[in-house]
Amino acid sequence: MDGGANLQQNFPDLASSTIALHEGPQEVGAPANAALTNVRGTLNSSPNTNFTVHWYFSDDAQCIAGQAGSRPLVFDRIANVNTDGSGNAPFIIPFNFPAGITRGIINCSATDPQGNTSEYSACFSVVAGGTPTPTPTPAPMTIQFSSAVASVSENGGSATVTVNRFGNNSGVATVDYATSDLAGLADCNALNSGKASSRCDYATAIGRLRFAAGESSKPISVLIVDDGYGEGDEQFHIILSNAVGANLGASSTATVTINDNETANGGNPINQPGFFVREHYLDFFSREPDPSGLAFWTNEITSCGTDTACIELKRTNVSAAFFLSIEFQQTGYLVYRMYKAAYGGTPVPVRFNEFLPDTQQIGLGVVVGQTGWEQVLENNKNLFAADFVGRLRFATAHPTTRTAAEFVECLRHTYASRAHGSHQRVWQWRHSGSRSRVAAGGGEPDAGTTGVQQSVCADAVPGIPEKESERCTGWKF
Repeated sequence: MDGGANLQQNFPDLASSTIALHEGPQEVGAPANAALTNVRGTLNSSPNTNFTVHWYFSDDAQCIAGQAGSRPLVFDRIANVNTDGSGNAPFIIPFNFPAGITRGIINCSATDPQGNTSEYSACFSVVAGGTPTPTPTPAPMTIQFSSAVASVSENGGSATVTVNRFGNNSGVATVDYATSDLAGLADCNALNSGKASSRCDYATAIGRLRFAAGESSKPISVLIVDDGYGEGDEQFHIILSNAVGANLGASSTATVTINDNETANGGNPINQPGFFVREHYLDFFSREPDPSGLAFWTNEITSCGTDTACIELKRTNVSAAFFLSIEFQQTGYLVYRMYKAAYGGTPVPVRFNEFLPDTQQIGLGVVVGQTGWEQVLENNKNLFAADFVGRLRFATAHPTTRTAAEFVECLRHTYASRAHGSHQRVWQWRHSGSRSRVAAGGGEPDAGTTGVQQSVCADAVPGIPEKESERCTGWKF
């Protein structure tokens, strides 16, 4: 605080300094890549006033009576240092050490708009920092489970675990996941083994999580089967792998415990209409049944009362209906057709660990009959088709050196047994220039229409009555 002349104008206070990389023009004679020294100070004076701070640097070791003992080597001013309503104003003095100088002192003064200048501040010692500390490298983005353990009641329907993305999430990232267990071929009624089996305790889940820019968490849901065995609590695992755009974190495996809800073995639940129908939703659609669909198909069976012949026929018809449904024809069966069209062969060269994640990708969020399901399905099919033709296996089988006509002709011959009646549509599609659209046609772009469904319903599924084929497009899921 100034106690003398010039209307007792206060002098500034210098408090700290930091070193930063100089990205602007250098002082004359300063070495290349010199470090910029930022000296921070504050001024307390008249409120809401514009001041100019003049600063001076010399290579003296200390001040003498508040001033440098030698002529300043570097000096400058900082205009527009504006005090706030309390009279306070922070400021920064940026400067480069002159060539060959590595230490010295800085002091400064403040001048108000009327030209009243304060006394010099106390001297502040500064030392060249050499190479500045580089900006820390951002922590790498990682993907991992929010928790390495989870549990669910056997009658809980599904187990859900959360996958989190940490670090800078401004970009996109993907990670694959798959369920796994140690049950092997053990019987489903094995007591107290502690090992859940995908054959009877939960539905296998294989897929890929896609994090869009800004997304930091994604759920994985695994459908649980409420069997009739009192086998004790059992465990399975969910494993993350093949992270792209991020690193796998420490928690890349989650262990899920299914808490048993029976104390003794009961009857086979497959004989219960509700359980029977739910298993079809899990197997064909990889989702829980919607209430109306579950009620509709359960009633198909229970309407028989105790007539065992009727029950057996209705169970057969219900199973056939799921296979012939739009939802399966345009998801799982579409995947089957695309592999057949792309690679040919009998049997079709698609493995379970390929078929299942591809089917689940197309069917994600699709519930036929719900508002907007057509657009969800179309978006999923387009995304999958683009992914399918971008795979190495497809690129090897169908190199891009082929012309559009050669590409379409190859698919047509590969799928010759199913291509009748669809050549014209495929030929038109090849002019669109989209390999994914042609592949998505599966050599059979009309599949799933009313005519095809009725034909398959009446002719391709043995034992289903002709009158049932007329209801193909009216079935509710």
